[in-house]
Amino acid sequence: MKSFYKIYVLVFISSILLIPAFPLQDAYAVTTIVWRLSGGIVTGAPLNQGDAFGTDFVSVRVTDTDLGANGNSLETINVVLTGTTTGDSFTLTLTETGDSGVFDSGDIVLMNGNDRFLTSDTGTATIADANCSGVCDVGAIDTLVGVSGVEGMDIFSDEDGGTTPITLTLVETGLDTREFIASFDFVTSGTSSGSSLRVNPGSVITYIDNEDFEFNNGYILGGPANEGAISVVPPSDEVISAGEHVARATYNGVSADLDITDDFAGGRGSGGLIRPGLVVDSVAPSPTNTESSSGSGCSGDCTPPTVGVDSNLKRIVENGFSFNGNPVNAELYYTPYPLVTVNVGQQNKVELKIFDDAGFENIAHVGLGFGLGNGESFDKSRVTINLDMTRDGQNILSKVDPENVLENVAIITDKVPCNSTSSVLCLKVMIFHTFRAPLEFNMLATYIWDHSKNAWQNYYNHGIHIEGDSLNPPKEYSGIHKGHLIHLFETGKNMAIDSSGNTWTFDKTWKMDYIPLEKPIDGITQHGIDRNNAWFESYKKGQELLAEEKLDLMLDDLETEENSKHAPQTHYGDFYNSSENIQLQSDIKFQKLKAKYIFSQLYDVKHNFQK
Repeated sequence: MKSFYKIYVLVFISSILLIPAFPLQDAYAVTTIVWRLSGGIVTGAPLNQGDAFGTDFVSVRVTDTDLGANGNSLETINVVLTGTTTGDSFTLTLTETGDSGVFDSGDIVLMNGNDRFLTSDTGTATIADANCSGVCDVGAIDTLVGVSGVEGMDIFSDEDGGTTPITLTLVETGLDTREFIASFDFVTSGTSSGSSLRVNPGSVITYIDNEDFEFNNGYILGGPANEGAISVVPPSDEVISAGEHVARATYNGVSADLDITDDFAGGRGSGGLIRPGLVVDSVAPSPTNTESSSGSGCSGDCTPPTVGVDSNLKRIVENGFSFNGNPVNAELYYTPYPLVTVNVGQQNKVELKIFDDAGFENIAHVGLGFGLGNGESFDKSRVTINLDMTRDGQNILSKVDPENVLENVAIITDKVPCNSTSSVLCLKVMIFHTFRAPLEFNMLATYIWDHSKNAWQNYYNHGIHIEGDSLNPPKEYSGIHKGHLIHLFETGKNMAIDSSGNTWTFDKTWKMDYIPLEKPIDGITQHGIDRNNAWFESYKKGQELLAEEKLDLMLDDLETEENSKHAPQTHYGDFYNSSENIQLQSDIKFQKLKAKYIFSQLYDVKHNFQK
């Protein structure tokens, strides 16, 4: 009986030790990703699956058992979509269904080219007619007349239900170029008409070459976070081989691939897959954006370098811009930057971290501009520092400095991580410089492009304010004034002085400042100074002071009546009212009569006329 008890206790303790020290669901956590189409799981889909006409879209489902049944419903995760042969990427944010650990995306557009747009974009539609399927007059500039469903190009939007296109007439770019173009834009209200297509953020557009009915899809950025579009086939590829192009969805180290299959488009004439294209002319508000979609002429790489976010506003680079140790996360175009004050003669350092999707070795040019005013673009910079990097690794430093504002310019480059959560490398450019003189305006700008000719500008305001006097000698100007040669020496903005001490102001031309005439300074005569003398005011003030002093001395010698009983009394005589003195009134009347008689004798004509 005693032995049985020991065995029972031993077995019980052993069982306790075998219980896992962690929750059961964590021990068996599983993450899966699947592509879905029409409610089912798929491993492949035709190019351009999903369009403005309501064709089913592909989507992604992620199941993460570690996030299921944990008491936290509506959690979110990020899933990255990539095109393995295009290098394109797009990030989706998925929300959990209840507390199930299941996350479903919205609609995903598969594209032939990077045809993502903003509602503010304008652009150019293109059709390449290399095999001369349309008009082919080699001696004239041809036109593909827009007739819906017959010729030209139709562009549809799902905002119109894919039923009301705009129809474009395309014109050849030159004699026998066989490249046809037409302009278009987007509107967010009203209806689609003319060359304006009605869209909203998240809209899907489809554009069709009416000759062969070949089409492409596009996507308007800014829609729901769980929806998006991914470029899966480069525009230059005319034939899609099985297994060549893949759309990949990645989350938490787990990936799922979707094989892109041919949609069997024929293209114009006997050629291969030559699709119509849309080219972004400008992405507001930047006048220099060269990010292009299919048909842009860029060779696969159509994404400009960035110091902050990509075209989807996804942050790629942290603290991409810094001036004298004041870093900031750069935005897409305009970045608010607190005003930094620097002094003339002080060394400064600008730091840029630049990402390029083809690698930092693909960055070709970095430009830094100073002194921009409100509304001015990079080309209006008062002074610029430029770094050009050749493909063989040479760095060429130059500056444009007509006013000799900068000195001691030097540049150091390095390779650093773009952000704290990724191992992706950025090119770090450190620009050292010293200001010799202040600048009128404070805004800074950067202008960066890569070897694929993709360029982007960023602006930073309020920027920097430079204090102190210029170290440069004053500017000199020579000219003729009233027949005399004069030399002017600049003393400030639009101000100068000549060798005679006269001041001048520049307003289209130099003009001498008006000098008011002063009163002449005459000498003092034995009669003193009259009021026309330039010294009269000073003389008058002096006399006032002398009079006050003399009066004070006189008053000091007098004693008041209260302090002196023997003060002399002054008698002013008796006072009479003249109107009450009869004798005085009689004398006055007599004198008036006498004066009247004498006046008449002296001035009367009849008494003074002599025959």
